Amino acid sequence: MMIAAVLAATLWANPSAQEAQPAPEAPPTERQPEPSLAPSPAPSPAPPEAAAPAADVDEPRPSRRKTRRPPSDVARRFEGSASAARAAANESAAQQPSGFAFEAQLGNELSYLSTNLAIIGMRGGFLMGLKTDRTILGVGLDVTRVTRDSSEAGVTSTGTTTAYLALAGARVAFAQSDDYRVEMFGQLDLGIGGYSSDLTTDNNDVTRYLVQIGPGLRFWPHRSLAIGAVTLYRRVSASRSSNGTDITEAVGFISTAIEVLAVF
Repeated sequence: MMIAAVLAATLWANPSAQEAQPAPEAPPTERQPEPSLAPSPAPSPAPPEAAAPAADVDEPRPSRRKTRRPPSDVARRFEGSASAARAAANESAAQQPSGFAFEAQLGNELSYLSTNLAIIGMRGGFLMGLKTDRTILGVGLDVTRVTRDSSEAGVTSTGTTTAYLALAGARVAFAQSDDYRVEMFGQLDLGIGGYSSDLTTDNNDVTRYLVQIGPGLRFWPHRSLAIGAVTLYRRVSASRSSNGTDITEAVGFISTAIEVLAVF
């Protein structure tokens, strides 16, 4: 009786000791497929992750330099006009481009009138006219004065002869330096005139014709003033009458001279 009471107290204190109910049955498992003998495809590689740009590296900047295009016809004409304007300005700064021109020359000469007569003389003259760009045109005067000896019938006499000729001349500069201060020019003069002499053997009634040509060199220290030198070949023809006969004599000689040119 006492044992039954203890067993009843034990069952009341621990309900888990009660009779366990049967667990529900597990559902039937499905049949697993048999593994295939074919090789399985290789897994595709994962796309690479984009690398993050470094924070301390500057990205290259696009170049701002523009490609130079070939100049158009309008640009070429504009550049040509600008170059011509600069050249004209430089020339105007170096020398007076146009205006009234006055030239003075002084030099000497050596000539032969005949096989037995040599003359060494001094020559001077001037030309005044108009300068336009590289050309000077004008009129002037040429004077030559010589002292010479003349012999006739065994008598030698010394006298002075002065020749004077009216000139029409041209000066053309055919080469110039980059700064237009130094130039080479050509000179051409045509003249007509006569001469006077104190020698009794000379006939003063003589007409002279002159052609002279040669190169020269000129320097412009100021835009209105130039100095230079010239070498000329002078050809003089003289016509005179002797005992009713017309006689023509030609004289060729070399002359060197220095010159001063002013342009206003």
